[in-house]
Amino acid sequence: MQYDMDELRKLARKMLPRAQKNLRKHGFLKPVGLAYRPDGFIDTFAFAWSNLDEKREVQRDFQLELLRLDAVAAVIISETWAKFAEDGPIDLDDQRSVRDMPGRKDALLIEAGSPFGRVVVVQTFTKIKPGKIVFDVPREFTPEMGDLTSEFLEAIWPSYEKHSHILH
Repeated sequence: MQYDMDELRKLARKMLPRAQKNLRKHGFLKPVGLAYRPDGFIDTFAFAWSNLDEKREVQRDFQLELLRLDAVAAVIISETWAKFAEDGPIDLDDQRSVRDMPGRKDALLIEAGSPFGRVVVVQTFTKIKPGKIVFDVPREFTPEMGDLTSEFLEAIWPSYEKHSHILH
């Protein structure tokens, strides 16, 4: 199967309710990666890290697995932080993590990528009490909207231009 932008959107949107369900059930969402193989099988990877160096190592290991499996697509599902313009001023020169910025929100992040494109769905939320979470409207981002880099997938599929002729 070729995971073009339409298929990547479907994958990302399909994963969102599952991520919401797990977040409600457990109060947190452990990050996972899915590798879609050419034979139709999907390999699942649970990620864990306690600092930035460990996170980079996990990302490299996942990238190596994608290459080893000759993956045709991948999905990353995680809990993160997001800050949008309406959440307060954003200083583009600020080198801090979004985690440390005032006005940031908790968010679910679903990233679906392949050699043919990338779709990122971000859904901010507020935890009211255990099991009670209010989700905001999900937002979708694509490379056409501007700079969209991926710490997990950029090293594997850095340029979508080389395949653009196949999609048109």
